[in-house]
Amino acid sequence: MEVTTAALAAMAVDVLTAAHQHATRALGADDRLAVIGMGKLGGAELNYASDVDLLLNLKREATGQKKETAAPLAEVIEAAET
Repeated sequence: MEVTTAALAAMAVDVLTAAHQHATRALGADDRLAVIGMGKLGGAELNYASDVDLLLNLKREATGQKKETAAPLAEVIEAAET
């Protein structure tokens, strides 16, 4: 069972890493996006019935363009859901 839960967590991390890379391409050079796995993902204990709890933290340089801030975060969430 430990091998399965660790493998599911590793797969989720791979998906989230790809989504993070995709989203950060839309950000500015000084912007930072952190995706933090919580719960069973953070503990590498995912099972087939687990949901993936995430904490997203975006540090964006002040540009006054709030609409652009939401788009990269939405892309991370959408990519993680599929």
